[in-house]
Amino acid sequence: MRLHDLHRAGLVLLLGFVIARFGGVVFKFICMNQMTPEAYGNVAIFLVLYNWLVLLATLGITLGLMRFISRNPGKAGRYFRASLAGCFGISILVMLILILISPGISGILNISSPFIVYILAVSLPFAAVYNLVIFYFRGQYRMTSSVLGDFSLMVVRIALLVFLFYMTYQYAPYLAFLLSFLILDIFLLLKTGTGRGVCLGREFRILLIYSLPIFVAEFLRFFSLGLDRLFLAGFHGTAEAGLYDIAVSLCLGYLIIANSYGNALLPAAAKRGGEKGGLRKSLKGTLALYVLYTVIILLVANPLITLINPQYLPVLGFLAPMIIAYILIGFFIVLTFFVNGIGLQRYAVYSALVFAFLSLLLNFYLVPGLKYMGAIEALIVSGIVSLSLLGGLVWKAKAQPSK
Repeated sequence: MRLHDLHRAGLVLLLGFVIARFGGVVFKFICMNQMTPEAYGNVAIFLVLYNWLVLLATLGITLGLMRFISRNPGKAGRYFRASLAGCFGISILVMLILILISPGISGILNISSPFIVYILAVSLPFAAVYNLVIFYFRGQYRMTSSVLGDFSLMVVRIALLVFLFYMTYQYAPYLAFLLSFLILDIFLLLKTGTGRGVCLGREFRILLIYSLPIFVAEFLRFFSLGLDRLFLAGFHGTAEAGLYDIAVSLCLGYLIIANSYGNALLPAAAKRGGEKGGLRKSLKGTLALYVLYTVIILLVANPLITLINPQYLPVLGFLAPMIIAYILIGFFIVLTFFVNGIGLQRYAVYSALVFAFLSLLLNFYLVPGLKYMGAIEALIVSGIVSLSLLGGLVWKAKAQPSK
């Protein structure tokens, strides 16, 4: 793949990520407008647990699926059907376990009702299917289909949310989340055109062997990024977790940019010859967009929060250091996609382990006394150390492609 194709794919995926994440932010802002910080904190915890559990349900196979489809287009259907069958079975198992432990989870995290965790559990199989279809499209470079899927999910989810809030249903955010996945799965599966049948043989084993290190690294990263809200909820209550999550939502643009260039970089890095220039192009593109996004967020944060719900204005007191933390994390994400693409997944695992360990340790010691600033300081320190480690490993390896 030529480098200008990488930029084009990165920008198309950027549009898709903007749509998807913008939909997520709109979803949160509607909840924020309709709910107190304490009630919104339940939504924030729900979404953190979702990010962890859907990754557990797919074992990171989504990125492996994208890589092997890009290398073996003739076997795309077989790889997709194998991943679909395997991950759906795993997600059912995770769902059953989560239902059993729901009362304990809701008690530890001060979630208002175990029913919220039940809805999360039932959502997992449908979320796993949706993610596999989207990454199947990306592996085939059907970026437009990927973007249309994200856009459709956003529209359906927000429409359901508004309707359920209009009906004054107290579990509106959670049911809108579940039903949107159910509706989109039916439509997107028809769009794959992979035929019928289930194959859990060689293709699934190949995907699993490749993806397990990626799963460990990605799970550790998501675990690290969600710990702050769980510690805030556990030590201080869901209102604090809700306020903090609004600042995180405002900084999601940095992750959108990093993921768009990272997703485009992975298949480019997997193809021999384009990986070195691709990394440089991705980092430069990411940096340029980061500067633009920082200016935008500093200009609009105050009037936006004032317009939606003034109860959340304390967020502005810790937004600036949060921006620094998420810029560091964004560059870390781009490098993680790169090492996964060139077959050096162990480097991603090493750095993610460091990130997770530091995040857990620092949140445990800093959040009880420093509250929001303790959580942000944990992010910044973990991000600096992990980014430095991964960058050093990449430099040492001289960005050699996998054999």
